[in-house]
Amino acid sequence: MDKEDLELKEELAQFTPLALACLDGFIEIAQCMIHKNPRLVCIVNEDGNLPVLLAAMRGKRI
Repeated sequence: MDKEDLELKEELAQFTPLALACLDGFIEIAQCMIHKNPRLVCIVNEDGNLPVLLAAMRGKRI
């Protein structure tokens, strides 16, 4: 997967793959994605939430 592909958002809530990994607490996967494309941490969903905030709202640590 290209690093640009990681910036694609799903249609419903505009989550990136990183946001989804953060929501579910998949730390290792999230770290791999961030390593491949550091810009992912700055991409917000439709509500303006960053992936790290989504993780925190679910009580996950990334």
